[in-house]
Amino acid sequence: MNLTKIWLNFTSLSIPTQWEMTKAKRAYIKEHKLCAACNYKKKLEVHHIIPVHIDITLACEQSNFITLCRDCHFTFGHFHNFRKYWNPHIILLAENIQDLYSDMFFEFIDKK
Repeated sequence: MNLTKIWLNFTSLSIPTQWEMTKAKRAYIKEHKLCAACNYKKKLEVHHIIPVHIDITLACEQSNFITLCRDCHFTFGHFHNFRKYWNPHIILLAENIQDLYSDMFFEFIDKK
């Protein structure tokens, strides 16, 4: 593949604007109003399952989103480092955390 073909493929990508990404995230949070990990209702953020710097074409795809509260986003989505890490297994981890919280809650209720 020559450089001209590579350049044409790159320039034909539909790169979303910041406003388009913001609009997509807001629409997603309206539909997914709880943190996928801890069920918290406040300080919600959209986490990209595949980061924008890996694949810009997925920046506005709702199938690439998961709602996390600020704490879970930083802790489970990025392992306490937004610059270095991202968690490609965030959906599975969020489900396991939710199960853990649920078990702890029912264990607490049963003790009362």
